[in-house]
Amino acid sequence: GEYARLRVQGGEAGLRGALSWLLNDWLPTSGYELGEGLCLIERLQFPPFVAPDQTLVDILLPVEALV
Repeated sequence: GEYARLRVQGGEAGLRGALSWLLNDWLPTSGYELGEGLCLIERLQFPPFVAPDQTLVDILLPVEALV
């Protein structure tokens, strides 16, 4: 299926706010609705390979186009 992807810099510290924005601000105006499936969190970079404030995490939210 389709997923909306939101990249967050700073790791887990910003996940709650980013997910809240994705669900409450972006989704209602996007032309999509929440799809079936799991919301996924994908860690792309993490300590000790990068500084904690430089870590990257993707939030993947299942979506379906509104009809």
